[in-house]
Amino acid sequence: MKAPWPLILRCLWVFGLTAALSLLGCAHGGAPKTSKDSIEPPPTPERQAELDLLREASRGNREEVRRLVAQGTQIDAPSASGTTALMSAAFRGLESTVAELLELGARVDLADQDGATALHYALFQNQIPVVRLLLAAKAPLEAQDSSGLTPLMLAARFGSAETVELLLKAGAQLETQDDQGWTALFFAVHRGSPGQAELLLKAGAKVNHQSLGTKQSPLGEAVYLGHRNMIQLLLQYKADAHLKDAGGKSPLDLAKEQGLPRSWLELENSGSGSRSD
Repeated sequence: MKAPWPLILRCLWVFGLTAALSLLGCAHGGAPKTSKDSIEPPPTPERQAELDLLREASRGNREEVRRLVAQGTQIDAPSASGTTALMSAAFRGLESTVAELLELGARVDLADQDGATALHYALFQNQIPVVRLLLAAKAPLEAQDSSGLTPLMLAARFGSAETVELLLKAGAQLETQDDQGWTALFFAVHRGSPGQAELLLKAGAKVNHQSLGTKQSPLGEAVYLGHRNMIQLLLQYKADAHLKDAGGKSPLDLAKEQGLPRSWLELENSGSGSRSD
Protein backbone atom coordinates (compact mmCIF):
# COMPACT_ATOMS: atom_id res chain seq x y z
CA MET A 1 0.00 0.00 0.00
CA LYS A 2 1.27 3.46 -0.75
CA ALA A 3 1.88 5.52 2.37
CA PRO A 4 1.01 9.24 2.41
CA TRP A 5 4.50 10.24 3.56
CA PRO A 6 5.73 11.62 0.22
CA LEU A 7 2.78 14.01 0.15
CA ILE A 8 3.12 14.87 3.82
CA LEU A 9 6.81 15.60 3.41
CA ARG A 10 6.09 17.64 0.30
CA CYS A 11 3.51 19.72 2.19
CA LEU A 12 5.92 20.24 5.06
CA TRP A 13 8.55 21.26 2.55
CA VAL A 14 6.27 23.99 1.21
CA PHE A 15 5.61 25.34 4.68
CA GLY A 16 9.32 25.30 5.34
CA LEU A 17 9.97 27.00 2.03
CA THR A 18 7.69 29.93 2.74
CA ALA A 19 9.22 30.33 6.18
CA ALA A 20 12.68 30.29 4.64
CA LEU A 21 11.53 32.79 2.05
CA SER A 22 10.60 35.37 4.66
CA LEU A 23 13.15 34.55 7.34
CA LEU A 24 16.23 33.60 5.31
CA GLY A 25 16.08 34.14 1.59
CA CYS A 26 14.53 37.58 1.63
CA ALA A 27 15.74 38.87 4.94
CA HIS A 28 19.39 37.91 4.49
CA GLY A 29 19.75 37.26 0.79
CA GLY A 30 20.96 33.70 1.17
CA ALA A 31 21.56 30.75 3.48
CA PRO A 32 22.36 31.37 7.15
CA LYS A 33 26.03 31.99 7.83
CA THR A 34 27.75 29.20 9.73
CA SER A 35 31.38 30.33 9.81
CA LYS A 36 33.69 33.08 8.71
CA ASP A 37 34.81 30.93 5.82
CA SER A 38 31.25 30.53 4.52
CA ILE A 39 30.16 34.16 4.77
CA GLU A 40 28.63 35.18 1.47
CA PRO A 41 29.03 38.64 0.00
CA PRO A 42 26.02 40.94 0.29
CA PRO A 43 23.59 40.79 -2.62
CA THR A 44 23.94 43.24 -5.43
CA PRO A 45 21.39 46.06 -5.52
CA GLU A 46 19.55 44.25 -8.31
CA ARG A 47 19.39 41.00 -6.36
CA GLN A 48 18.31 42.80 -3.20
CA ALA A 49 15.44 44.36 -5.12
CA GLU A 50 14.41 40.88 -6.30
CA LEU A 51 14.51 39.57 -2.74
CA ASP A 52 12.46 42.56 -1.63
CA LEU A 53 9.88 41.75 -4.30
CA LEU A 54 9.64 38.14 -3.09
CA ARG A 55 9.18 39.31 0.48
CA GLU A 56 6.58 41.97 -0.28
CA ALA A 57 4.59 39.63 -2.52
CA SER A 58 4.46 37.05 0.28
CA ARG A 59 3.14 39.81 2.57
CA GLY A 60 0.51 40.96 0.10
CA ASN A 61 2.02 44.44 -0.21
CA ARG A 62 0.70 45.29 -3.65
CA GLU A 63 1.86 48.89 -3.60
CA GLU A 64 5.45 47.87 -2.94
CA VAL A 65 5.22 45.12 -5.54
CA ARG A 66 4.10 47.67 -8.13
CA ARG A 67 6.89 50.06 -7.15
CA LEU A 68 9.59 47.43 -7.41
CA VAL A 69 8.40 46.18 -10.79
CA ALA A 70 8.07 49.74 -12.08
CA GLN A 71 11.70 50.41 -11.22
CA GLY A 72 12.78 47.42 -13.28
CA THR A 73 12.90 44.52 -10.82
CA GLN A 74 12.41 41.17 -12.55
CA ILE A 75 8.93 40.01 -11.60
CA ASP A 76 9.74 36.31 -12.00
CA ALA A 77 13.09 36.39 -10.20
CA PRO A 78 13.25 33.21 -8.10
CA SER A 79 14.41 32.54 -4.58
CA ALA A 80 17.28 30.12 -4.03
CA SER A 81 14.79 27.24 -4.27
CA GLY A 82 13.12 28.54 -7.41
CA THR A 83 10.06 30.07 -5.79
CA THR A 84 8.70 33.14 -7.54
CA ALA A 85 6.62 35.98 -6.13
CA LEU A 86 3.55 34.50 -7.83
CA MET A 87 4.08 31.10 -6.21
CA SER A 88 4.48 32.61 -2.76
CA ALA A 89 1.36 34.76 -3.09
CA ALA A 90 -0.61 31.83 -4.51
CA PHE A 91 0.32 29.57 -1.60
CA ARG A 92 -0.81 32.19 0.90
CA GLY A 93 -4.08 32.79 -0.92
CA LEU A 94 -3.37 36.47 -1.56
CA GLU A 95 -5.93 36.86 -4.32
CA SER A 96 -5.44 40.57 -4.98
CA THR A 97 -1.66 40.21 -5.00
CA VAL A 98 -1.85 37.26 -7.40
CA ALA A 99 -4.12 39.32 -9.67
CA GLU A 100 -1.67 42.22 -9.48
CA LEU A 101 1.30 40.03 -10.34
CA LEU A 102 -0.53 38.48 -13.27
CA GLU A 103 -1.49 41.92 -14.56
CA LEU A 104 2.15 43.00 -14.28
CA GLY A 105 3.21 40.03 -16.38
CA ALA A 106 4.16 37.26 -13.96
CA ARG A 107 4.46 33.90 -15.73
CA VAL A 108 2.19 31.05 -14.66
CA ASP A 109 4.21 28.35 -16.41
CA LEU A 110 7.37 28.57 -14.30
CA ALA A 111 8.26 25.81 -11.86
CA ASP A 112 10.42 25.78 -8.75
CA GLN A 113 13.39 23.43 -8.32
CA ASP A 114 10.97 20.65 -7.33
CA GLY A 115 8.82 21.13 -10.42
CA ALA A 116 5.89 22.81 -8.65
CA THR A 117 4.10 25.69 -10.38
CA ALA A 118 2.01 28.47 -8.88
CA LEU A 119 -1.07 26.30 -9.42
CA HIS A 120 0.49 23.51 -7.36
CA TYR A 121 1.18 26.01 -4.59
CA ALA A 122 -2.41 27.28 -4.58
CA LEU A 123 -3.83 23.76 -4.52
CA PHE A 124 -1.73 22.65 -1.56
CA GLN A 125 -3.81 25.12 0.48
CA ASN A 126 -7.05 24.81 -1.52
CA GLN A 127 -6.94 28.52 -2.36
CA ILE A 128 -10.00 28.46 -4.59
CA PRO A 129 -10.11 32.14 -5.69
CA VAL A 130 -6.42 31.97 -6.58
CA VAL A 131 -6.94 28.71 -8.47
CA ARG A 132 -9.62 30.45 -10.52
CA LEU A 133 -7.25 33.32 -11.34
CA LEU A 134 -4.45 30.99 -12.36
CA LEU A 135 -6.72 28.87 -14.53
CA ALA A 136 -8.02 32.00 -16.24
CA ALA A 137 -4.39 32.91 -16.91
CA LYS A 138 -3.88 29.50 -18.59
CA ALA A 139 -1.75 27.90 -15.89
CA PRO A 140 -0.44 24.52 -17.14
CA LEU A 141 -2.80 21.74 -16.12
CA GLU A 142 -0.46 18.82 -16.66
CA ALA A 143 2.71 20.12 -15.03
CA GLN A 144 4.18 17.41 -12.81
CA ASP A 145 6.48 18.00 -9.88
CA SER A 146 9.44 15.77 -9.03
CA SER A 147 7.07 13.12 -7.61
CA GLY A 148 4.88 13.25 -10.70
CA LEU A 149 2.07 15.11 -8.97
CA THR A 150 -0.28 17.12 -11.19
CA PRO A 151 -2.63 19.89 -10.09
CA LEU A 152 -5.59 17.49 -10.34
CA MET A 153 -3.88 15.01 -8.02
CA LEU A 154 -3.31 17.77 -5.47
CA ALA A 155 -6.91 18.91 -5.75
CA ALA A 156 -8.05 15.34 -5.10
CA ARG A 157 -5.72 14.94 -2.12
CA PHE A 158 -5.63 18.41 -0.50
CA GLY A 159 -8.39 20.37 -2.17
CA SER A 160 -12.15 20.19 -2.42
CA ALA A 161 -14.84 19.04 -4.81
CA GLU A 162 -14.91 22.59 -6.15
CA THR A 163 -11.24 22.64 -7.10
CA VAL A 164 -11.51 19.18 -8.68
CA GLU A 165 -14.48 20.38 -10.72
CA LEU A 166 -12.66 23.55 -11.78
CA LEU A 167 -9.70 21.56 -13.05
CA LEU A 168 -11.87 19.02 -14.85
CA LYS A 169 -13.79 21.79 -16.59
CA ALA A 170 -10.48 23.35 -17.59
CA GLY A 171 -9.47 20.08 -19.25
CA ALA A 172 -7.23 18.32 -16.72
CA GLN A 173 -6.37 14.75 -17.71
CA LEU A 174 -7.81 11.99 -15.52
CA GLU A 175 -5.29 9.23 -16.16
CA THR A 176 -1.96 10.99 -15.74
CA GLN A 177 0.14 8.95 -13.31
CA ASP A 178 2.62 9.96 -10.63
CA ASP A 179 5.89 8.09 -10.08
CA GLN A 180 4.02 5.32 -8.22
CA GLY A 181 1.42 4.89 -10.94
CA TRP A 182 -1.30 6.65 -8.96
CA THR A 183 -3.95 8.67 -10.78
CA ALA A 184 -6.04 11.46 -9.29
CA LEU A 185 -8.68 8.90 -8.28
CA PHE A 186 -6.21 7.15 -5.98
CA PHE A 187 -5.55 10.41 -4.16
CA ALA A 188 -9.25 11.04 -3.63
CA VAL A 189 -9.67 7.47 -2.37
CA HIS A 190 -6.69 7.75 -0.06
CA ARG A 191 -8.12 10.93 1.43
CA GLY A 192 -11.50 9.30 1.89
CA SER A 193 -13.35 11.98 -0.05
CA PRO A 194 -16.33 10.51 -1.92
CA GLY A 195 -17.25 13.93 -3.32
CA GLN A 196 -13.95 14.33 -5.16
CA ALA A 197 -13.89 10.66 -6.14
CA GLU A 198 -17.37 10.72 -7.62
CA LEU A 199 -16.56 13.77 -9.74
CA LEU A 200 -13.58 11.91 -11.15
CA LEU A 201 -15.58 8.73 -11.73
CA LYS A 202 -18.39 10.61 -13.44
CA ALA A 203 -15.80 12.21 -15.69
CA GLY A 204 -14.59 8.76 -16.71
CA ALA A 205 -11.72 7.90 -14.34
CA LYS A 206 -10.70 4.25 -14.68
CA VAL A 207 -11.98 2.55 -11.55
CA ASN A 208 -9.85 -0.57 -11.99
CA HIS A 209 -6.54 1.08 -12.80
CA GLN A 210 -3.67 -0.55 -10.92
CA SER A 211 -0.61 1.21 -9.55
CA LEU A 212 2.95 0.39 -10.47
CA GLY A 213 4.79 -2.21 -8.47
CA THR A 214 2.14 -3.15 -5.92
CA LYS A 215 -0.63 -3.36 -8.55
CA GLN A 216 -3.06 -1.89 -6.04
CA SER A 217 -6.47 -0.70 -7.24
CA PRO A 218 -8.51 2.18 -5.87
CA LEU A 219 -10.90 -0.35 -4.29
CA GLY A 220 -8.00 -2.18 -2.66
CA GLU A 221 -6.77 1.12 -1.21
CA ALA A 222 -10.24 1.96 0.11
CA VAL A 223 -10.55 -1.46 1.75
CA TYR A 224 -7.06 -1.24 3.25
CA LEU A 225 -7.91 2.15 4.79
CA GLY A 226 -11.39 1.09 5.88
CA HIS A 227 -13.22 3.86 3.99
CA ARG A 228 -16.69 2.33 3.92
CA ASN A 229 -18.41 5.07 1.91
CA MET A 230 -15.61 5.01 -0.62
CA ILE A 231 -15.87 1.24 -0.95
CA GLN A 232 -19.56 1.51 -1.75
CA LEU A 233 -19.00 4.34 -4.22
CA LEU A 234 -16.32 2.43 -6.12
CA LEU A 235 -18.49 -0.67 -6.26
CA GLN A 236 -21.31 1.39 -7.75
CA TYR A 237 -18.92 2.29 -10.54
CA LYS A 238 -18.10 -1.39 -11.18
CA ALA A 239 -14.86 -1.70 -9.24
CA ASP A 240 -13.62 -5.28 -9.43
CA ALA A 241 -13.51 -6.87 -5.97
CA HIS A 242 -11.56 -9.83 -7.36
CA LEU A 243 -8.75 -7.87 -9.01
CA LYS A 244 -5.52 -9.17 -7.52
CA ASP A 245 -2.57 -7.03 -6.49
CA ALA A 246 1.11 -7.96 -6.86
CA GLY A 247 0.84 -10.11 -3.73
CA GLY A 248 -2.02 -12.12 -5.15
CA LYS A 249 -4.65 -10.54 -2.90
CA SER A 250 -7.91 -9.01 -4.05
CA PRO A 251 -9.92 -6.29 -2.27
CA LEU A 252 -12.24 -9.06 -1.13
CA ASP A 253 -9.31 -10.93 0.42
CA LEU A 254 -8.14 -7.76 2.17
CA ALA A 255 -11.61 -7.07 3.55
CA LYS A 256 -11.81 -10.55 5.03
CA GLU A 257 -8.29 -10.37 6.45
CA GLN A 258 -9.00 -7.09 8.18
CA GLY A 259 -12.20 -8.38 9.72
CA LEU A 260 -14.40 -5.65 8.33
CA PRO A 261 -18.00 -5.76 9.59
CA ARG A 262 -20.27 -8.20 7.78
CA SER A 263 -22.25 -5.36 6.21
CA TRP A 264 -19.08 -4.15 4.49
CA LEU A 265 -18.63 -7.47 2.78
CA GLU A 266 -21.28 -6.53 0.26
CA LEU A 267 -18.25 -6.63 -1.99
CA GLU A 268 -19.14 -10.22 -2.86
CA ASN A 269 -22.63 -9.51 -4.18
CA SER A 270 -22.62 -5.85 -5.10
CA GLY A 271 -22.29 -5.90 -8.86
CA SER A 272 -18.54 -5.44 -9.01
CA GLY A 273 -16.72 -5.78 -12.29
CA SER A 274 -15.88 -9.00 -14.04
CA ARG A 275 -13.62 -11.35 -12.18
CA SER A 276 -9.99 -11.30 -13.31
CA ASP A 277 -8.40 -14.49 -14.52
